[in-house]
Amino acid sequence: MKLANGNEVIAELIVLGAACPVAIVGHLAVAKSQKAVIERRVIVTRRMEMPTTTKHSTHGLVLTGISLLLAVPACDFGEPGFATQGADPETGGSAETGSGDEADPLQACLDLPEAQAIDWQRGVAVEPNATSTEARRQAMGDASWALALDLLGVVPPASQASVAASPASMMLSLGMTYGRFEDGLCGTEIETRMHFPEVGEAVHQTLGSTIGALEGLALEAVEGGPPVVLNLRQSIWSLTGEAPELSEVASYYGAQTHSVDRTAPNALSAIRTVMNCVIETQSDGLLPELLPPSLPQPDTTSFDVNVAVLQAPWATSMQEASLPFTRDGDDVVELEAIRGPAVPASIFESDDLLALELPLRGDDIRVQVIVPKAVHPDLESLTASLDLELLTTVREQMISTHLDVTLPKVTIPSTTIDYYAPLGFECPEFTLRSVPHGAAVVLDENGISAAAGTAAEVWEESGEPTADQTVVIDRPFLFFVYDVNSRFVLYSGRFAG
Repeated sequence: MKLANGNEVIAELIVLGAACPVAIVGHLAVAKSQKAVIERRVIVTRRMEMPTTTKHSTHGLVLTGISLLLAVPACDFGEPGFATQGADPETGGSAETGSGDEADPLQACLDLPEAQAIDWQRGVAVEPNATSTEARRQAMGDASWALALDLLGVVPPASQASVAASPASMMLSLGMTYGRFEDGLCGTEIETRMHFPEVGEAVHQTLGSTIGALEGLALEAVEGGPPVVLNLRQSIWSLTGEAPELSEVASYYGAQTHSVDRTAPNALSAIRTVMNCVIETQSDGLLPELLPPSLPQPDTTSFDVNVAVLQAPWATSMQEASLPFTRDGDDVVELEAIRGPAVPASIFESDDLLALELPLRGDDIRVQVIVPKAVHPDLESLTASLDLELLTTVREQMISTHLDVTLPKVTIPSTTIDYYAPLGFECPEFTLRSVPHGAAVVLDENGISAAAGTAAEVWEESGEPTADQTVVIDRPFLFFVYDVNSRFVLYSGRFAG
């Protein structure tokens, strides 16, 4: 890709560096005339509060994800000529603000003295305008399974026994970063590591249209049960006191602008306080301190933030139980568990593994669990044996049934991992150098709560049926939470007990 003055943009994800960076803001390549910027991108998830339910709650799953890009001024690459989406000077036009007397969920953040000190202004929300086909979205979804396997494989159990990640979040994050680098060497690296089945603008059209397709799975509440909520939102934080500019690529993904002034007294600390307040509020307290004390830097010009939320009830209620669980190494422990006496499910069994899927309300989003058979001494052996073809076979050959199923409650705290080297990125200098990502997952009788964060840091130049079978998940397992329509893996991981 070349800028207006003919300079070629090369891509590489890096930790904040020096020398001559160019502006890149994840979904929106942001650049000011006579400037270029470094950007870091982090993907975060937010968790929405579940409505109060009885002990046998039908809650299924709450997922969230966020990504941020950090920008600093650098050398002159000319005027990029991006289209501008300005903020409403009167109200800021925030989609979160609503209208009339509707309460603003971010009011507590707006009331912070730091918000006033940095002149925090919110702009209009921009809806994604990308278009693609179901077949292309499914091909991209298939790629997310390949990435899920990569993410599992590059973090050995010896370093982290239980781990979670969000392939969809990482693909959306790096997809937007790819918008700046698609014609360079690092663009090819991103295509390869993310397993993109398309190149160029087609990537953005398909990823952007997937946002709308996934949000279309939302369902209203019904009597006795909560709704299915699925929101994928992106925003751009400009630290220069001016409304950020949006590229055409950014419009494919959708964005809302935020403006703060980094030149105000004690501005860096105030910006961090405000942004962390917003992220903590949007994640229902799950991510209280996303930005560390080292961010923003004095020369940071922008952040690109992506917040994704999925909340859905199980198709059938679950109840609390207990379970003797055998860890790898044959250590047996008693774990808290959940049980569904006769849940609608799908099952696949071979000599190597047992897989089952538990649907959420609407049957579009499912939780798949894969357990190794005796032929595999541990979960690492099973993971090494899996490939995209086998996972596709598992999904396609699932048999629908009703199961009496018991599985352990899962708690996987978030641990940030830089996936740049493990995934094999080799981007040129002044482009991509690090891909920090972290995810937290909690699974219990109320469902699944998960939060993920990915940072691409850029330096640019049911009724009462009878169970047909009893399944007890009492050994370490892999899990995948995915949409059956687009086939996108929203979350994946392993639980070691």
